[in-house]
Amino acid sequence: MLVLSSVKLQVSYINYENHEIVLNDPENCLPHKFLQINDSLIHPYKFDDEAKTSKLSFFNCSSVEHQHLRNYQQSLSDSQDMISCPIYVSDLHDSVLSLDLTSCTKMFDIVTPVSAYGMQRNSLDLRWSEANCSQCKAKGKKCKWKNNRGDIECFDCKDKRKTIHVPKSFIYSAPGSILLGFAVIVVFKIIYHFRQKQEDQARVEKFLEEYRAEKPARFTYAGLIYLFDKNSCMTYIPF
Repeated sequence: MLVLSSVKLQVSYINYENHEIVLNDPENCLPHKFLQINDSLIHPYKFDDEAKTSKLSFFNCSSVEHQHLRNYQQSLSDSQDMISCPIYVSDLHDSVLSLDLTSCTKMFDIVTPVSAYGMQRNSLDLRWSEANCSQCKAKGKKCKWKNNRGDIECFDCKDKRKTIHVPKSFIYSAPGSILLGFAVIVVFKIIYHFRQKQEDQARVEKFLEEYRAEKPARFTYAGLIYLFDKNSCMTYIPF
């Protein structure tokens, strides 16, 4: 949305290479809004100096009792509503009869580089001059318009990469937490290993005692193999 004094127009197209901007009225009442615009209000924008000047006539069609006039432009689906926006614009030499303007009252004529056809299609073309960026370029910067008075301001266009700030407390605590976790795992592994060794040794000693007392406990073959494999220090069984 572009605000020109009290007039709000919507930006529909921008051509940066040709310094051209195309506006439209969201209320579809551009002829009425155009009458509130002058060169001092649209600065730093301006009407196209190279465009052919046109003589336009403005009509007040508030007495028209239907929504659209009986002409080609008014037959289009997005045409201006003559009830909510009764100000109509045409070229000076257009036929009043062909445009169905007989029920309208002529207000005045003006000379302007803006075409009646563009306003009838809810389109207004503006241009802007290239800003004097010599001072900004000398500082290695670029410039842009600062306000509607034609002032410019410099800005740095260098790519500033976004960085994520990580608190130092988190940096220092994270490695310590990881090491503590590993230490706890190692301790549990050692405890589990020695506890299992003690249980296996107790079972072997019980087996030998019962065997000597001729009270052999029932051990499966797989159980014996498991005990012998777990206790590599046991090389023989006395009989």
